[in-house]
Amino acid sequence: MLEGFTELPDNVSQAMRLASSARQVSEEADETTSCWQEVLDNAKNLSQPITASYIENTITGETTTPLATAKIPRDVWDKLKDRAREQGVKPEKLLEEILGDYLDPKDNYGPDTETAAEPESVDSSKVCLPKTPEIKAWEEDLEALVQERYTVDTPRDKSAWIRD
Repeated sequence: MLEGFTELPDNVSQAMRLASSARQVSEEADETTSCWQEVLDNAKNLSQPITASYIENTITGETTTPLATAKIPRDVWDKLKDRAREQGVKPEKLLEEILGDYLDPKDNYGPDTETAAEPESVDSSKVCLPKTPEIKAWEEDLEALVQERYTVDTPRDKSAWIRD
């Protein structure tokens, strides 16, 4: 009003969007009056209603996506805030990344991870397993069982293998 405007933002949402968008234009100088004048001129020329989204789009050229609210337990939120602080980001941004990774996991596969979308060809006759002591012991037990089975139950006459 002090700048001579007869038309002002109609509600808090429009006023907040004007202020935040004007700050995006210049951090050093207050561009609110020039931005508001631009919004009024464009809206009049295009016969557009002035909304919060229209204000933001006119000033910055981009529109933010609408946000939703979710209720989570306070202890979970506090843990998220701590993790976000460690990473130097806002908790909302970290939550957005976590949910994005959960909902669209295709970007999470590293070079060591095999995906269903990109299966590697595997020779089914050979499977390479890491030779940990547990696996070695298991392989030795398996070999002993196989040898025991075929030395005890294998008849010398192979015709006995065929059953009617």
